[in-house]
Amino acid sequence: MGMGKMGFGYDPAAATAKQGGAAANNDGEAAKRFGTAKAISSDQYFQRGQYDEHENAQARERLSTFAGKSGFGSAEYYGRDESGPSRSSGGAADLGSVSEAARDFASKFVGQAADDFSSIKKVVAAGSTKLGEMLQDMQVRFEN
Repeated sequence: MGMGKMGFGYDPAAATAKQGGAAANNDGEAAKRFGTAKAISSDQYFQRGQYDEHENAQARERLSTFAGKSGFGSAEYYGRDESGPSRSSGGAADLGSVSEAARDFASKFVGQAADDFSSIKKVVAAGSTKLGEMLQDMQVRFEN
């Protein structure tokens, strides 16, 4: 059991012949099992893991009901009822709490923005005062 030749000159037919032809037998079986499949997973090929043919058939049947549709959601795929909140008084109460929360957020945001604007105004005023002083100093220096 050494390392086989890889890269240029690698001959997969020679490699399977050295393995006793086990892969050749499996290929015939695989061709029978998956001859019409567009794609298969390694779990399907080696019959391991969570692959279940019955479950796969059910999934294909569910998908066939959506043929021709431009889109669908997972709720529709799995048959769940996930409709939104009703337009009854319960839904209106939810919207009321949302509008209250939005109003609170807006008032906090405006308050914070006013504080920030005030801070920026102070910084700009201090900067302009310093700039004015510096320009006066330059004028005095270069007049002489």
